[in-house]
Amino acid sequence: MTEVTIAPAILGLVGVLTVGVLSLVGVLIGQLWSRMASLEKRVSASAEYNRRLWLWARKHIDLYYRHRAVGAPDPDPIPEDHDD
Repeated sequence: MTEVTIAPAILGLVGVLTVGVLSLVGVLIGQLWSRMASLEKRVSASAEYNRRLWLWARKHIDLYYRHRAVGAPDPDPIPEDHDD
């Protein structure tokens, strides 16, 4: 049998490349995690605004069908979406 030897320089290069690739994957996963957290926050805020808007609309439909007559109060203003 013949003996296979690996040069120390090649072994070092493989180690450096492995660490580099693992670092790149870690950075990419970190960026993805950050973007997903930001997206979840925006979706949650949007869902909350939609719930408030639905409650506002429901209140005004009830107001219209039950109490709208001469001298009836004006409806509340439409709630605005705030980017906090």
